Amino acid sequence: MGQAFISYSRRDKDKVYAICDILADTGFSHWLDKNDIPPTEQWRAEIVEGIKNSDSFILFISPASLSSPNVIKELSIASEQEHKGTLRIIPVVLTPTEYPKEAEYQLTGKQWVDLSGNFLKGLDDLIKTLGILSLPKGYKKHLLSYLPGTYITPDLISPVPNPSREVVVGKTINIKQIRDQRFMPRPKAIANALRELDLHLKDREKNKEDEISSDLTV
Repeated sequence: MGQAFISYSRRDKDKVYAICDILADTGFSHWLDKNDIPPTEQWRAEIVEGIKNSDSFILFISPASLSSPNVIKELSIASEQEHKGTLRIIPVVLTPTEYPKEAEYQLTGKQWVDLSGNFLKGLDDLIKTLGILSLPKGYKKHLLSYLPGTYITPDLISPVPNPSREVVVGKTINIKQIRDQRFMPRPKAIANALRELDLHLKDREKNKEDEISSDLTV
């Protein structure tokens, strides 16, 4: 297996870190800068060296990343290496974004991986693009650790034993964020249903009273 350089915006770190942890579980090496520090000469040199020592350049595309001067500079260096035949650029779409002029030449015509729609399918496509046969066992724990509740689906939760406890306790999500009602606490679901029924019955009773009052006044 080779090494991938990860180019991204800090604003997308939750998704990016989850994917990188999954890559690490497969044994795929990657270069990821997690240090949120101002650029220095040494930092720039390490970035350049990291790109040159990689055979893949994964660019996570979003409005934040394509508006980042650092990401654009990294893409420019990667493009030079690609022309030398030592590296390939793999655009990964987190959020559909129009290419700025600074990145249009490097990205036009590239085959990209789409994570903006079906996230799990896109993740599987990325893994296969990198030459990895399949997603590692237990990869979903990384998604549960990083991604917010809007990404939690029955397919993601179902392999977790006792989901009503494990998904809520010690995670960055809570039961209210889970969209599938099968994971809603039963007492709360019943209480909501009874409240709606009570309101419906009161409306019916009021309508009958209005009808009787109308008949009496005629």
